[in-house]
Order: sequence, then structure tokens, then C-alpha cells
Amino acid sequence: MVIRRDADLPMLETHLLGRGIERACYRDPVDPERCFKVSEKTSCRQTRRDIVFFERLARLGIESSYVPKYLGAFETETKIGFFQECFARPGVRPLSEFMAQCSREALLRTDLALWEMRGELIEKNIVAIDVHPDNILVVPTGPTDADFRLVLIDGYGTPEFIPLPYWFRALGRRKIDRYWTNHFMKRLAHCRAEIARRAKTRG
Repeated sequence: MVIRRDADLPMLETHLLGRGIERACYRDPVDPERCFKVSEKTSCRQTRRDIVFFERLARLGIESSYVPKYLGAFETETKIGFFQECFARPGVRPLSEFMAQCSREALLRTDLALWEMRGELIEKNIVAIDVHPDNILVVPTGPTDADFRLVLIDGYGTPEFIPLPYWFRALGRRKIDRYWTNHFMKRLAHCRAEIARRAKTRG
């Protein structure tokens, strides 16, 4: 699909997957295995940052099972966006929802999976600074709920005008580590506490 005009965008409400402050995400009606995120050009800072981020990974040949496949960018008269692998399928849930319903074995597996994800982000210098339990998807890979892989669907990039962490691995590691410790782990702890509170209320 070649998109050059607003009229080319298949922005069907029946295919809307999510909408944020800046942009919306739609499933591609032609190819359900991919989706696209699109912003108005008047408010597209995150989308432009994502495109720079994913174009860099593609140029360097960096791939990760934790990162959706990037399938190219587009621009029209009033909008800008990009295509990527789509995970809107049965059984796929945000981490926050998964943790509230999964078995004890799966919960223990989650801790290991998150540690492995953090390690690969650092190893490949995949800078992500807005990671939280709602933008990590749990994708089933086997017969039990402890068989899964994690996919980070948002929160990539760094807001600096000159993104030095992309080019200097020490800066990238420092930023990933700092965010993981100061923000993500606190969000995860809050998520766990909320799950425990709800369970106690139900009990």
C-alpha cells in the first residue's frame, strides 16, 4: 500500500486499536498482520521520534524479539505515521492485565522475562524511556500461560534534540538503567500492589 494523500489512509473506526493524546493506531484492513500509527503533523513529536528511532535500528540491522518489526513510514498532506507488526490477536494482553490473571508459575516467569528484556535492550542499545506494564504485551507461545514472550509496543526513543544515547552505548545504558530503576520498577511495584489490593477486596 502506497500512502501519499490523506485519502489513501484506511482510518476505519472498526479497525481502531487505540488512541492516545497525540496519535491513533489502526489495524491495516489489507494486511491484518500489520498496523499503523498516525499523527497530525501539527502534533507529531512522538511519531517523528519513533520514525527516527526505528529507521536507525533498520539501518544498523538491529533486530529484537521484544521490538515490533518496523515496516516503513509515510507522510500525507496533514499526517505522518509508520507501519509495524501487529499483535492484536486472541490471547495477547497487556502485562498489567496478564499479571492480574495469570498463574503463580507465569508470574515468576514474568520476573525473569522482564530481566531478560532489560538485558537485551542494554546489549543492543535499544533506548526506551517510557516503559510501563500497559505498553508491554504478553504474546502466548505455548500451551500454558507461562509460555509467552514480551513485546514492547511503545515508549521508544529519547527526547533530546541530539540523541547522543543512540550513538554512545555508555550513555544509552545509563539512560536505560536509570529509567528502569527510577520509573519502570516503581510502576511495576504499583501494578503488583493494585493487583494484591483487588485480590484482597474480592477475597
